[in-house]
Amino acid sequence: MVTQAGIDHKNLEKAVKLILKEYKEMKDKKITAKELKKAKDYLKGATLLSLDSSDNQASFYTAQELLEGKILTPEEKFEKIDAVSIEDIQKIAEDIFQPEKLNLAVIGPFEEKKQEELKNLLKL
Repeated sequence: MVTQAGIDHKNLEKAVKLILKEYKEMKDKKITAKELKKAKDYLKGATLLSLDSSDNQASFYTAQELLEGKILTPEEKFEKIDAVSIEDIQKIAEDIFQPEKLNLAVIGPFEEKKQEELKNLLKL
């Protein structure tokens, strides 16, 4: 999982804290059915829109072949998306949102002291 943010340098620590707060909340609280439906609808819609171009279609099918060894149609992918439950999300969140599994990459000029402060934030 990747979270990206383009922010002003002065807001870095605040942004990292907010992102970690969201991670912790996902780990500690179940998402709502409304949130899950919205995420599923977004993912399916974005996928359909991306498949309008032939290069994205090639990427869609090639990635499946390379990573999974099996190619699914968009409809088959959508069935898998629809099958995801709130409990599935909670289980994955509990697994991945652990301090030892978090990494932080920051691009910009930072003093070593600031780097250590940011590193210490990665504790859920």
